[in-house]
Amino acid sequence: MSAIGSYYRINNLVPASDGYFPPQEALDINEKQNSEAEVISQLNYIRDNILKKEDNELYQFLIKMEIPLQIFGIRWLRLLFGREFPLMDLLVLWDAIFADGDKFELPNYILVAMLIRIREYLLRNDYTTCLTYLMKYPSNV
Repeated sequence: MSAIGSYYRINNLVPASDGYFPPQEALDINEKQNSEAEVISQLNYIRDNILKKEDNELYQFLIKMEIPLQIFGIRWLRLLFGREFPLMDLLVLWDAIFADGDKFELPNYILVAMLIRIREYLLRNDYTTCLTYLMKYPSNV
């Protein structure tokens, strides 16, 4: 988990005397930005290196439609696809992710495979419909 710890880490986050963590607004803006920057950097790498190589047409389409991977990819990566798959499928997926090694690269390829899986839905629709598919990944494809 150390490979992706920065996706979740917010430095100096200490619970208040009542045992609760401070509201997000009270956190240092730099800490939030650093955590977000790590995930965004990873998503840009996925888009520009993996997706472009595997499916240049889909890559170009997402660029043309101005759909950044951050819109849906932050949730996909941070939750390790927990909202996109049924529980039993998710457990198998997590087994594969955690058995793959210390570099934690498999989620990058899973994200790209998921995009390619719905590429036909994306390529033939408008911006709003594409976002709908990406924010609520279809289970019947």
